[in-house]
Amino acid sequence: MINRSHLPAIVLLSVFFPLTSTAAIIKGPYLQSPQQHSITVDAEVDDGSDCIIKWGDNLENTSPMVGESPHREVRIKSLKASTCYRYHVECGADTSPEASFCTAPTSEEPFRVVIFGDTRSDHQAHSELIDAIAEENPDVFFNTGDLVSDGQDEDEWNEFFNIEGELLRDVPMMPVVGNHDEHNGEIPIYGRLFSVPMESSGVDNYYSVTYGNAHFIILDNQADNLGRPKDNTSEGQWLENELQSSSDNPALDFIFVLVHENMYSVKDGRAGDEGLRLWRDKFVQLGVDAVISGHDHHYVRGWADNGLPFVVSGGGGAPLYDVSEDFATQGQEKDVSVWGWLPEPGDKQFKVIWTKKEHNYLVLDFQGKTLDICAKEVPTGHTGKGISFDCWTYEKGQKPEPDQKGDEKSGCGCRSQGTSSGAILLGGVFLAVLFRRKLRRSR
Repeated sequence: MINRSHLPAIVLLSVFFPLTSTAAIIKGPYLQSPQQHSITVDAEVDDGSDCIIKWGDNLENTSPMVGESPHREVRIKSLKASTCYRYHVECGADTSPEASFCTAPTSEEPFRVVIFGDTRSDHQAHSELIDAIAEENPDVFFNTGDLVSDGQDEDEWNEFFNIEGELLRDVPMMPVVGNHDEHNGEIPIYGRLFSVPMESSGVDNYYSVTYGNAHFIILDNQADNLGRPKDNTSEGQWLENELQSSSDNPALDFIFVLVHENMYSVKDGRAGDEGLRLWRDKFVQLGVDAVISGHDHHYVRGWADNGLPFVVSGGGGAPLYDVSEDFATQGQEKDVSVWGWLPEPGDKQFKVIWTKKEHNYLVLDFQGKTLDICAKEVPTGHTGKGISFDCWTYEKGQKPEPDQKGDEKSGCGCRSQGTSSGAILLGGVFLAVLFRRKLRRSR
């Protein structure tokens, strides 16, 4: 379990000795690329200042941050797995608020992931969503693309970090390229800001990351051309190799594909990504557990015609989309036909089981081979954690069944409640995780 026993002092310092923002540090520090023995810390400055990071139980370690202005970053290595460290960043005369970073857990330990997307446009909705997510105390979170409305506009990225900056100081975020983040296939600002793990792909627009016993494959079907399996694109070749190596890894219990535009859509006038749909048999063959995306600004959960689960969580702040009336459902399976060009008979139908027009995010709680997933909505003006509406328990190799009432199932968000039957069954292990999560940070 992650050792967070030293973190209450950090919280108290923040409460009793407020820290104001600095002039030179204009973004960050923020966390990227969490692994068991390393993590990346990024920041941006407005005056060309050199930066260092001080980290450790007593801030006894010092590392220089490098990069072309305005960006600064450092990869801290040789860390202990499942361990939290205090840190702050110094750029010139400016010092960031003290925070903490935590390395990824081992494959045997429980952990929490949050996934959502499309945070552009409505800054108030985006802020309320981030406040709700902070209450969930995730270990890592993913944004499935369209972080901003115009990826070429520095002011929009400034606003993005104004909203997410406090959470990003303590919790690493892994991004997906959305159509609004790129321009003519280029992602200069996105690429500068985010230090994603490039070890497997060699590029920053698609990559993979292992966290605990789960492997997340991040695709780019916006700035790049994933194509169909037979197209043999660079990204497609990488994806095929990544799927095979992940499937062969005995330490991985779960494999997820994260991408901006999903295989299917229930928005009038859209059909989803046809090229991605043609990967669905390969995904099932090589053990992908679900395809999770944004792009459509609402919530959808369903299955491809071959049983592959998919989820759309694109309610991060962009204008909400209506769900086609024929497809609207809350717990009852509906068959949906894909409109437009159908290149093969198997592409004609898919199933949806839950749709909702509301700002939303996903909470995924991993405990061994069991995964509890809960979709939560954040209506305008809502405070605190999101309101659960579609929760289910997923066990490897079994088709997940929804909770028809929309209530949280065992393990779905219950780490903060401590009242579910799952908490009783997990006993002392569960209570230890709960206690240490509460110590991690106070929001």
